[in-house]
Amino acid sequence: MQDMTGPKLCRIIKSKEDTAHIPVIIVSSGERESSREETLEAGSEGIIFKPVKRKQILSLVEEYLGSGFRRWARVSVSLACEVMGEEASGKAMILSLGAGGVFLTGGPSFLRGDTCRLRFSLPESAREISIREAIVVWMGQLEPGGPVGTGMKFITISRDDQVSIDQYAASIRL
Repeated sequence: MQDMTGPKLCRIIKSKEDTAHIPVIIVSSGERESSREETLEAGSEGIIFKPVKRKQILSLVEEYLGSGFRRWARVSVSLACEVMGEEASGKAMILSLGAGGVFLTGGPSFLRGDTCRLRFSLPESAREISIREAIVVWMGQLEPGGPVGTGMKFITISRDDQVSIDQYAASIRL
């Protein structure tokens, strides 16, 4: 935009009662850390850095405009996980797991729209699960008083890994 920045437009949208509910995702080619800070201060729900990946946009559209139901069963777990992002990597704990995504606590900090890779093992399995791309879809608590964490949706996952997670989740729910 020539005459207005994304954060400035976001502030205008969020300042008006009749538009404050509209989710705003800013697309930026700017410096990552300063753009993140400016985006959060403006009240946006997330930021995507150029070049924009089609799967990131589709995932965010589905999150905000989608059908509102989960396709995969979720189970409570406590699994160690390696998280590898563009800006930071580290260890985290998976507290909720399904074939479509995870809820992580601890580990590197991310913002909505950020992507990363995940690696973990299911209990009683020698097979390592490797998620090639997951996107941050929300941040907060699973339940009041619970730990703060990051909800991630799997974007690129092998069919075998997806089936393994779904079968593991089904075995716990029985």
